[in-house]
Amino acid sequence: MIRLAAALGMVASLVLLPEIAAATPEAARTEGVATCASSTCHGRALPVETGIILRNEYVTWSSFDPHARAYATLLSARSREIARRLGLPNAHEAAECLDCHTHNVAGEARGPRFQLDDGIGCEACHGAAGRWLGSHYDTPRVTREDNLARGMLALEEPAVRAAVCLGCHAGAEGNRFVTHRVMAAGHPRLGFELDTFTELWRTSGGREHYRRDADYAGRKATPEPLATWSAGLVSQARQYLVLLRTRYATHGPLPDFALFNCYSCHRAMGLADWQQRQPAAGAEPGSLRFDDSTLLALQAVLAGRPSLDPGLAGELGAAIADLQRATTGASAGLAPALDSLEAALDQVERAFVAAPLGRAEAGLVLGELVRRATRGDFPDYVHAEQVAMGLVILLDATEAARSVEVEALFRTLEDDERYDPARFRQALQQVH
Repeated sequence: MIRLAAALGMVASLVLLPEIAAATPEAARTEGVATCASSTCHGRALPVETGIILRNEYVTWSSFDPHARAYATLLSARSREIARRLGLPNAHEAAECLDCHTHNVAGEARGPRFQLDDGIGCEACHGAAGRWLGSHYDTPRVTREDNLARGMLALEEPAVRAAVCLGCHAGAEGNRFVTHRVMAAGHPRLGFELDTFTELWRTSGGREHYRRDADYAGRKATPEPLATWSAGLVSQARQYLVLLRTRYATHGPLPDFALFNCYSCHRAMGLADWQQRQPAAGAEPGSLRFDDSTLLALQAVLAGRPSLDPGLAGELGAAIADLQRATTGASAGLAPALDSLEAALDQVERAFVAAPLGRAEAGLVLGELVRRATRGDFPDYVHAEQVAMGLVILLDATEAARSVEVEALFRTLEDDERYDPARFRQALQQVH
């Protein structure tokens, strides 16, 4: 696969029978990563060659996974400066920072081995382990369905995984919303695509967090990366609409610039550069553009699939244009525009469930994505990011590119301040 080349304790004392574990008062609590760290569980130095798990997952997480260092980031000089600019005493104690940089569960839900400075630990993704920790290893007597009923999360399902990831990687209402003020203080812009980020995480540091082998697929019926990509685009678009709806309802016609495409404003001021930028469909020149990069990628997927209703892409495009007009115009038009776009996403989701994107149509979607990008439908850096991540997934499926060509494409994205749309389009055509 070329994706990485392109993109960048003992548990014995806790062992309970399943029926007893489910009845304990502490059943829903978060137990902490130390409960997974025994060498008899997930803490081996090296992976085992047999069995359904590698058993070195804790070591992989603690040594290579960026999530393990999320809390430590709050102690850095940059985080201290961000906190100072925001008027916070410090970053490592502020809820605005902790809710994404660690698994910040309520105090009463923390088990005796829980530590806030563990960062984003096992249960942040797999679910609070209080009800399944003492039984989940007892296969086949305890089934996966038993574990899910006790609170383990089915991360192999794209919608579940997206719900877990998007709260921080795209933003959610409350402390997880990275406002324009927070970014102005120095916090990086958020960017995400479900399948790409999953694979980068799964193989971070060159160590597999889990094997995507036949056994794994048989037990968990995991979808192809193409289907995960498509489903992730829908989930990400829905998450963004939730933010739009709630922030507009509570903060008025311009609720927060973080809801818009950063490159609507942050770009070179030369006349030639302005002339190259086209306004979003439905928006006036010079107006703010809400971040429609995910939605435009989704529209390209629809347009490139002859097996789907050809009207879906047009309906989604019209709904996107209506929302662009509504977000920069009279706020009274926002609710119906959001309703129309959500209805369009409902249709898209039903179509994807009925006919997931497969390898047979991957080449057609690839061609459509490249065609739209080269004609200027994805005009700036944040759009180019989505195109590049989708492109790599499609190329993996079609086995149609050399890694050196994909690396050249990603080199055009190394520095957003020097991003050149013409250079990106040229590299895109070389890959295709």
